[in-house]
Amino acid sequence: MLNFIAILCTLGFIVIIVLLVSNVQASGGENKDDETMAAGDADAEKSNVSFIVGGNDALYMTYPWFAHGQGGYCGGSLISPEWVLSAAHCISTTSTSTSLASFGFSIGALCYPEGKIGDNCGQESEYFNIIPQSTVIHPNYNYEELSTFDNDFVLFRLDGSSKIEPVNIDVEDSLVSGQDLTAIGFGSTVECRPGQPCFRSNHLQHVDVSYIPNTSCCSSPYSYTCSSNTDNMFITENMMCAGDEGKDTCIGDSGGPLYDKYNAVLVGVTSWGVGCGRTNYPGVYSRVSAQIDWIRSVVCPGHSPAYRPSWCNIHPVTTYYPPTPTTTTTTTPKPPPAAAALCAEKKWNEFYHFTNNA
Repeated sequence: MLNFIAILCTLGFIVIIVLLVSNVQASGGENKDDETMAAGDADAEKSNVSFIVGGNDALYMTYPWFAHGQGGYCGGSLISPEWVLSAAHCISTTSTSTSLASFGFSIGALCYPEGKIGDNCGQESEYFNIIPQSTVIHPNYNYEELSTFDNDFVLFRLDGSSKIEPVNIDVEDSLVSGQDLTAIGFGSTVECRPGQPCFRSNHLQHVDVSYIPNTSCCSSPYSYTCSSNTDNMFITENMMCAGDEGKDTCIGDSGGPLYDKYNAVLVGVTSWGVGCGRTNYPGVYSRVSAQIDWIRSVVCPGHSPAYRPSWCNIHPVTTYYPPTPTTTTTTTPKPPPAAAALCAEKKWNEFYHFTNNA
């Protein structure tokens, strides 16, 4: 009998110890569990890459006019059935007819790879080669003048007429400070550096960024200037700023659209920036409305009448006459800044090894 009582007492003591330990874990261990979960969520978020920094997957048929350059090399926008608008720096270092002969765009790209290789997530797309002799870089763009990145525009004429409806373009610059604009592309989620892998999204990304007027972009707290007498991070009237901390375009998004979804017009072309999503360094875009006359002078005069864009009819159009062709050679571009350098970078991908995100 005494042994039985002793056993009961021992069991009771064990139960008390177990209960005490449980209470300690319930009170003190909850925060640790929360911390572990938070760390796990962070890791999961890192692995679920969003690619345009801070963005997410574009929905089916939201941007059917988005143009994806062959091999993932820059983006663009179908602004008429026969023309794609993009960034001059995407091709300016290899701007010979020979080097452009095999270059083309997938219009309506949604998933990578698209077109003949993939199913494009079920969205209709069309592939066109460009006509090298009809490729027009803005006459005032100068790749060697790395201190400005000004007039960063190029117009590609397609070798056919797309059946996909083009995007309308901004002709009057009626944006207001803080207005949401949408950046679109397949670019990287990180600040890529030479020797480091970059990852291209397998699905078109988009992110809303706030419009910042030039006067504000050149003032505190932002770190750009509107004076050409200072350094290489200055904003011209042909540029515009848009961004929020943690939301931006990045390497591989060059040439892609900055879109005003409320007015359904293309307002900018992804050009350059300092890093990707950094505080006080919004993305910088080529301002479409600033060069509407040049765009119209190239696109409108020789356009097929049946598909002529409505913006061709706003004002009299001056025909653009390209400079007399000269013999050009492929040049070797200057390398991007070192990792520690705070220097403006064009958001292209020529220097970087892209790996498709699995």
